[in-house]
Amino acid sequence: MRNTLSASFTTRINYLCMLAFVCIFQSTVSLLAVELKDSTYTFRCYKYETNEGQWFVSGPTNEIVSTNYPVKVIENEYLRLVLLPDYGGRLISCYNKLTKHEELYQANPATPYCGPGGRTFYYNYLVVPGGIYPTFPEPEHGKAWNLKWDLTVVKNTADEVSVAMSYLDDKYNYVSEKWRHGITLIRCTVTITLKKNQSAFTYNVKLENTNPNDRQYEYWTCVTLTPGSNPDNTVSPLNTEMIVPVERAQYKSDWWGWMGQADEHRQPEPNVPWSGGSVHSFTNLKKFENWQYEGIAYGYPYVTANFWGAINHDKKEGMLRIANNQQHTPGLKIWTWGKNSVNANLGDPNDCRRAHMEMWAGNSREFFIADNIKANAIRQWDEVYYPTVGLSRVDTANNDCALQVDYTSFSSTDEASAFFTAKVSSIYPGQALSLRFTATNSYDHVYELYNSKKVFTGKEAITLSINQRDKQVPKGEYTLLLEIKNESGQMVMRYSKPVSVTFDLNPIKNSYTKNINSFKDLLGLNIAGQFLYVTKKSHEPISIQIFDLMGKKLIDRSNIQKNSAIRLPAQKCYILKVDNIHATYQTLITPEQ
Repeated sequence: MRNTLSASFTTRINYLCMLAFVCIFQSTVSLLAVELKDSTYTFRCYKYETNEGQWFVSGPTNEIVSTNYPVKVIENEYLRLVLLPDYGGRLISCYNKLTKHEELYQANPATPYCGPGGRTFYYNYLVVPGGIYPTFPEPEHGKAWNLKWDLTVVKNTADEVSVAMSYLDDKYNYVSEKWRHGITLIRCTVTITLKKNQSAFTYNVKLENTNPNDRQYEYWTCVTLTPGSNPDNTVSPLNTEMIVPVERAQYKSDWWGWMGQADEHRQPEPNVPWSGGSVHSFTNLKKFENWQYEGIAYGYPYVTANFWGAINHDKKEGMLRIANNQQHTPGLKIWTWGKNSVNANLGDPNDCRRAHMEMWAGNSREFFIADNIKANAIRQWDEVYYPTVGLSRVDTANNDCALQVDYTSFSSTDEASAFFTAKVSSIYPGQALSLRFTATNSYDHVYELYNSKKVFTGKEAITLSINQRDKQVPKGEYTLLLEIKNESGQMVMRYSKPVSVTFDLNPIKNSYTKNINSFKDLLGLNIAGQFLYVTKKSHEPISIQIFDLMGKKLIDRSNIQKNSAIRLPAQKCYILKVDNIHATYQTLITPEQ
C-alpha cells in the first residue's frame, strides 16, 4: 500500500510539475506574442449640440457626458495600443509597459473649442480627444476628425498584428473662401502595425484619389504628445522639449505678437510659400517653458531630417516619429496652449487649454497651402513611432534606435575629467546589442573606445562612458563613430560626429623644434601622447628615423608621402632624424611630463 501511495503521489507530483511547466510556457508564449483584443474606451466631454450636418449649434454646458466607444487593443510585451475608429480613426493611446507611462495625450475631460470668431474650424468647432490621427482634406484638423472610420483587421498572427482604419471623403460639401476643396473622393487609410519583440509601431498612411480628375487637398498627421506621463493624467510638464532638427522656424507672430520676440529674427527665403508671420532661429521655443501663450510655429522652410518628437526631461522619456519627411511630409506644424496650460481649470468648460505638444506632419509646408494628387493616383508612406528613455537630446534616429554622442572635458588635469560618451535608446528591449565606438584622428589613426555587447532594458538607455586617459587618446580633432548591430548581426545604426578633443593628457613639448624650423615649408611635427604626428606640406618624400640615446635605431619610416601617425616607443628621450632630397636634419626630442 505504501508503495502504491508513493507511486501515485510521485506520479501526481510529476503531473503537477509538468502542468506548471506547461502553464509557465504558455504564459511566456502569450507574453511574447502580439495580441488583438476588443475593448471599450470611455470618452468624457463637456456637453454641446450639433445639427445633422455636424455643424456646431451651442455649448458647452457644465454637464460632462461620458460615451463608451468600441476600440481595438493591440499589445505585445512592451506596448499597448488603443485604436478608436468611431471618433476620427485615431490611435488614442500608446502605453509603455516598461516605464508604466502614457506617451500620447488623452483629454479628460475634453471641451469644444470654436476659435476666434467661431469660424476657425470646419463645422465651426473642434474637440481634441488626443492621440495620433489623420486630418484631411481640409486644413485645421480637416473634416473627418469627429466621424466614424471603417475598421479592418489586415493581419492577426502571434508575430504581427495590423489594423486599418479608412474614410472616403464623399460627404459634407461645404465650400467657401477658406474651405476650398469640397468633396474630393480621396480615401485615406491608416494602418497600424505592431510586431513582437519591438517597442515600436508603424503607422502607414495611404491616400487614394478615386476621382478621375486631379484634386487639391491637404493632409496632416496630428500627433498629440505627452511622453512619460501618468496614464490617469496625460499632461506635459514645463520641462518638456520638442526634438526638431531644424535651425529656423516660422512663427505666426502676425496672429500672436509675443512670438515675434521669442527668438532671434532670420531672413525668409525667396520662393518659399508662406502665409506671413516672421522667421526666427528655432531655439527658445523648442522648450515648452518658453511658450508664453498659445501659438503656431512651422519648421522653416521644410523638414528634411527623418525624425522629430518630444522629450519629457523630468522623466527622461520621449516619443519619436520617424519618416521620410523630405519626400512625403516636409511640413511640420507645432501648436501648444502655452506654459500656463499646466494650470488649466478642468472644471471650467470654457477653459480649453491643455498641456500637451501638438505636432503635425504634412504633405504641404503650412496650413492653407494645398498639395495636389493626380487622378486615380496613390500616395503612401510609413511613419514609425517609438518611446525613448535616458536621452536628453537626439543627435540622430532611425527606425531602430535613437542616440546621442558626446565628448566632454572639464579642463582639468584630473584623470576623470574627459570622457567619450554615447547613449542609445532602441526598439529592441531585452536584446544584447553589439556596439563599436571609435575615435579617428586626422591621420586616420583609429582608437577603439568600446567593442562589446550591452543589453537594452527599455527602462534606461545603454550608456557608454569612456575615460580619455584610459584609451590614451591625445588632444586633437577626431571623428567619433558609433556602430550598432542587433542580435541577428544586422547593422541598425552607423553614426559619425566630428569632435575636438581638448583635454591634454600629458602636456608634452619639443624642446628643440627650432633645430628643424627649416623644414616648416615641407612638414609639421607634433608630439601628443604616444604619437608623433607628421603633417606633409609638400609633395617631396620625407624619411624619418628615431634612435635611442645609445644610437639604436627604433623606428625607420622612409618615403613618407602623406600625413602619418608614428607610435613612439616607451622612452624618455629620442633622437629624431629627418631626411629629404636636399638635406638631413637631426634633433633631440624630450617629452616633458
